[in-house]
Amino acid sequence: MKNTHKENPRFKQKLALLSCAIALLTSGLISSFYIYRTNIISLENGTSHIAWQTRLAVPSIKNSFLQMYNDAFIFAHMPAIRDYAAYQYNQERLQKAHRTPNDLLPIISTYFRNLIQIRPEYMQVRFIGIDNNGKEIVRVNRTKDGAEVVQQDQLQEKGNEPYFQDSLSLKDGQTYYSKVTLNRERNKIDPAKTIMIRNVVPVIDEKNKLFGFIVINAEYGSLLRASMANLKTEGSMIVTNEAGDYMMIDENGKNTALQFHENSDYIVNPVSQHILSLSGQPEASFEEFFHGKDHFVYYVKIPFSDFANNSGERFLGVAMIQHKNEFLAPQQKTMEQSLVMALIAICLSPLLAWPFASGMSDHFKNLLLRLTESEESEKKALQELRGIVDNAVDGIITINKQGLIQTINPACVKLFGYSPEELIGQNIKMLMPDKYSQHHDQYLDNYHKTRDAKIIGIGREVEGRRKNGEIFAIDLSVAEISTADSTFYSGVVRDISARKKAENLLRSSNEALIKSNAELDDFAYIASHDLKEPLRAIFNNTRFLMEDHGELLPEDAKSRLNKLLEVSLRMDKLIDDLLNFSRLSRNEVTRESVDMNLLLKDVIQNIAPYIEERNGQVFVEDTLPPSICDRVRVISIFQNLIINALKYNDQDKKMVKVGFKKEHTHDGITETDVYFVQDNGIGIDAKFKESVFRIFKRLHSPKTYGQGTGSGLTFTKKNVERHGGSIWFESVVGEGTVFYFTLKEKNDA
Repeated sequence: MKNTHKENPRFKQKLALLSCAIALLTSGLISSFYIYRTNIISLENGTSHIAWQTRLAVPSIKNSFLQMYNDAFIFAHMPAIRDYAAYQYNQERLQKAHRTPNDLLPIISTYFRNLIQIRPEYMQVRFIGIDNNGKEIVRVNRTKDGAEVVQQDQLQEKGNEPYFQDSLSLKDGQTYYSKVTLNRERNKIDPAKTIMIRNVVPVIDEKNKLFGFIVINAEYGSLLRASMANLKTEGSMIVTNEAGDYMMIDENGKNTALQFHENSDYIVNPVSQHILSLSGQPEASFEEFFHGKDHFVYYVKIPFSDFANNSGERFLGVAMIQHKNEFLAPQQKTMEQSLVMALIAICLSPLLAWPFASGMSDHFKNLLLRLTESEESEKKALQELRGIVDNAVDGIITINKQGLIQTINPACVKLFGYSPEELIGQNIKMLMPDKYSQHHDQYLDNYHKTRDAKIIGIGREVEGRRKNGEIFAIDLSVAEISTADSTFYSGVVRDISARKKAENLLRSSNEALIKSNAELDDFAYIASHDLKEPLRAIFNNTRFLMEDHGELLPEDAKSRLNKLLEVSLRMDKLIDDLLNFSRLSRNEVTRESVDMNLLLKDVIQNIAPYIEERNGQVFVEDTLPPSICDRVRVISIFQNLIINALKYNDQDKKMVKVGFKKEHTHDGITETDVYFVQDNGIGIDAKFKESVFRIFKRLHSPKTYGQGTGSGLTFTKKNVERHGGSIWFESVVGEGTVFYFTLKEKNDA
């Protein structure tokens, strides 16, 4: 009997449709799962990458503020300021050195002026006492030409300023940062409207009482620009504070203008405002990840309380901003690939449905291949990130909550001398001196319980220990990294032992130089003063001998006694010059606005008899501009130069020209005032270029060009240098000499 059963075509169609449906459903489920998984991995990788960039920027931002504290701390403990504060209890110390507190002010001013010249962001450096309603003791301001010391009658009282009141409770070694505000002078906002932040460090006297403060004013925009100058980002970055003042680096690495919240043209930034709203929440953490409509942001908070006192809720916020398209680029690419695969599966499913098992297998293989490629791409991205860490100049260490080392980079291996195998899994305490290691575990436990941070989230100068036992200075910045599973701590370590050694050497050299100069001044003053008495006795006894017994002495004896009187008088003049030279260094330069044309008229009138005696003529070229200088010292400068021009001159008509010119400094942009005195005298040989300014150095015999002690040019050079200027000359032997001098610092090319 024949089998009459025929294959039902409708069944095959249904089976084909069912196979297509299964293929479509399977393809859709796998694609959806793959897209979902890719989204999660891409978001985690993107977050990790932007977090690393943000954390790497934090030390640079923070170090700019800590630099202000370091500078102020050094000044608060420098000998000149310590001696000034100690005078009320220990006057004997300065009296032994023949000094008063006023003698210390030029030394302090010099240090302040030097600091302003090397810190372009600093606008003021001040030494303020707590007495007299916070009267300034020394103040140096930045000017367009460099720096100037504010005169005593222009110093201000700052006792009512908020930063002064907030700093009264500071102890030795503590510091305070003011709020960012407009600069105030004499209790009013300065018309220049300079946006300032101030760092305050207390000056403690010998009784461990507060004597005053060192206050450094920095222009806030310049300070932020300096801290952000060398940062490289893949997106834009913003640095803001608790008041909403902020500055940005855009995608091209360019700084935008500082936005100050009190300015009328202040532009509200949504990222800055969101950071402010986060900081207002009591549960806010030190690091946050959030996103807006078209961007992703990773934010790290730097509380001022970590490195300053009396700072309240003030903070700095550093945020890295990446556009959503860049942040999700890997995810977008994977989604596009998945959609293409899904479309292909839909188109081919009818053809591949029979036999459907084979077709479905191919789809699974392709999807798994894509997933593998994506994971490889993610591994490559992680390797690139690891490459950045491995090639970092600074050491980078990661530890877990128990303090066990998880990862280190090659720079860290080189820094401490251990191999990776010796460090991984060991407690971080092995890299610390005993004074730190014995408290480290307790500190971690306390932080986990109370969240009270003393190092985490801030930068500090501490010490590390190498494998060979050597203790060395390091700069350490620690950040907390929280994942879904655990918490880690990442530390950036920089060897600063060379810098600390250089700072100590510079400090010692400066102190030794100041002490040496002071001792030399004191020696010259005391020695000259003590020589006067025996010299006066020699002169008087010789004169009495001549008066009482001169008729009994032979002519040869009289001649010798007359020679002794003459030599005594000359020695007296030399001692007077030595005393005067010592006073030039000890007496303060009193600056005022001086009409140089009237000053030269007085000079010429003072020496008119000598000009007539030498048959000379003195011409003043054109009109000289006014100058801020010490009138008495500048009169001495011109008188000495004009008298020398007439004295060392063998012409029948002795001509002296006095003039002024502008000279470009080494930068080719700014100019300085140069004065000159030109003569037609005998000239100066080039070999005497330096020795001509040496005290008591005479180039010619007194019989040829008259009496003198050889100290005139020495006094002139000292008076010029006390003005912060320079003196030099150009000369042709037999034709004449031109002496040039400035009353400000002369910049050599």
